[in-house]
Amino acid sequence: AGTDVTEIRLAPLTPAEVGQLVRVQLGATDVDDAVGTLLLDTCKGNPFFTVEVMKGLAQRGALLVTDGRAVLAGDGRVEVPDSIQAAITTRLDGLSADQQLTLKVASVVGSPFESAVLARVHPTGRSAEAILGDLGELRDRDLVVPIEIGAFTFNHALTQEVAYGLMMGDQRRDLHRAVARYYEEGEEERDALFPILAHHWLRAENAEKAVSYLTRAAVSSLAHGMPREAVDHGVRAAGLLGVTLEIDPAKIRAILPGELGEIERLMAGRRPADLAGLPELIDEAIGGGIGIVLQSMPSAHQSLQTELFAMMAIRNLNLTLRFGAGFLAPGVYAMYSVVLRGLGADSATAYAFSELARSVDAANGGILAAVVAFVHVWFNNHWHQPLASGIPIARAGADAGLAGPDPLYGSFNLAAATTALATSGAPLAAVIASGEADLVRIGPRSATAAFHCRLEAQMARALAGATREPTSLSDDVFDEQELAAMAQTSNFNQTAYYHIAKLRLAYLAGRAGEACIWAEQAEVLLPSFAGQPGQGELAILGALARLAALATEPIDRSATLETVRGRLAQLDAWSAGCPANFAHKAALVRGELAAVEGDPRAADAAFAEAIAGALEHGFVQWAALAAARRGLALRKTDATAARIQFADAAAHYRAWGATPMANELDALAGRNAAPV
Repeated sequence: AGTDVTEIRLAPLTPAEVGQLVRVQLGATDVDDAVGTLLLDTCKGNPFFTVEVMKGLAQRGALLVTDGRAVLAGDGRVEVPDSIQAAITTRLDGLSADQQLTLKVASVVGSPFESAVLARVHPTGRSAEAILGDLGELRDRDLVVPIEIGAFTFNHALTQEVAYGLMMGDQRRDLHRAVARYYEEGEEERDALFPILAHHWLRAENAEKAVSYLTRAAVSSLAHGMPREAVDHGVRAAGLLGVTLEIDPAKIRAILPGELGEIERLMAGRRPADLAGLPELIDEAIGGGIGIVLQSMPSAHQSLQTELFAMMAIRNLNLTLRFGAGFLAPGVYAMYSVVLRGLGADSATAYAFSELARSVDAANGGILAAVVAFVHVWFNNHWHQPLASGIPIARAGADAGLAGPDPLYGSFNLAAATTALATSGAPLAAVIASGEADLVRIGPRSATAAFHCRLEAQMARALAGATREPTSLSDDVFDEQELAAMAQTSNFNQTAYYHIAKLRLAYLAGRAGEACIWAEQAEVLLPSFAGQPGQGELAILGALARLAALATEPIDRSATLETVRGRLAQLDAWSAGCPANFAHKAALVRGELAAVEGDPRAADAAFAEAIAGALEHGFVQWAALAAARRGLALRKTDATAARIQFADAAAHYRAWGATPMANELDALAGRNAAPV
């Protein structure tokens, strides 16, 4: 569906191309017509099939090169396999018993494979030199291909598949067990081996170990910024424990109403707080499945698998209501709170489930303190409580996670704390210090959590004038490309925050058109960060950027104003739940809207309201912006009042640490000393 995709259709080989393939493969100068006809009729122009049949015929002497001409032996009547698999099987039949067994063992190890592994798990106990001898013959027959010293790959996935299929089930199982034990005893980096170990233990029919390694693979993949791989591992692990999850979005949408209806039936009119009295979960398999699904949910959210994320939360609550509440129930309630907003429920119900999660976890001894703290701060708290109030909650969650068994969510909490600090109006120097300190604490545990801390620190540096230019996140130490690279991954949540950061910098630098482009890119990704602090920031910044870039053409102007009014309606609705966080933002947009619509009195009143509300609740950055916009609106009617507003804005920006903007406004205050 992308515009940057080139489609290449691989047509079957023509008769001339088949002849060329025969000449190259067999070293012939000419090809008899009967050879070309046989290969075309059998292989239908498939290159790999053609090569396999050709080599199989040559291997058994049915296809010869005589005086440079490729011909069929005898009267030309030969039996040929009728499928690629049969052609490969025919070729393998020509191997010695030792060579066949080595190829089969390699098919279990997987492609690519190392000769050292084969020697360790080979059931005959033959020497490493003998195994290398087998591999040399297999290489000469083009069944395996050397890729580096001691390492090989199969010439085709089908060759591996056929060799694997020629073994008895017991033989395969024993070899998989041997390979798994070999990797477990090795000294290689274990993280990279988790998916491989899961595969081998699953084929060895040890589901318990397979689940263990799949779970660890999911955690490792998420920590290294690979959310889609993490989801795949988690879904497979949950399925082994009996919690089957549909992954196709269309199919999920079809079954969600039934799942939600079942939850409504099981809730039986109870409020979220009433669930604190659910009976205890006894079924260990169900508990394990719930745990793996919980672990996979952040990955589904970050990779914008919205339907799957919702299905995971709903299925877990359904299982909890049916089978009882285990020690993971707080996590179930917390994640369900995230989904509720996406399903159109009011934020108060979501907040109630989040509070339930915190209270139940506290009663359980804080086992999931890191999880419930992160979800509460990242998704729920700011809709009903001042932004800054979430910072100590996230810090406590970080301490619990990093000191206990959940360093991943501990890292997420550090990202939440730094983000809340930045958006709550803390001095830019404090944001930089927080981001840097949290990066050290996160270390290599989570690339996505580290991204947020680095982003907020670099944005604070840009606002303080410490980057190469006002809209750049690069300085003498850090290159913005390390952050921009996130936009090339499936970490859509982090990509959206990068776009919002660029939107903020472009708007404050007076580049309204550029800011609108960043806003549009972030809005496309809204499902990946809906409910988070970034949603509120995008709403106000996107509205202000559009008003600053307002077109003069009536049609375009009308459409833009309609969009802005929609954002203002959102801010007003959010203000009803938490005026401390949103009322001043709504007033600022209302003031800008009134100014462009030619109502200076309404604009001035709204700007004054925005300044007072922002200062009352500590949002010095929004007070500074509102004062600057108020000054600009007053310039043509009251130069003295405008100068006062510019001076106030400069003072607020300087208190925040945004010295370049403070200097610009000081200059504006000086220029406006005389009437305009």
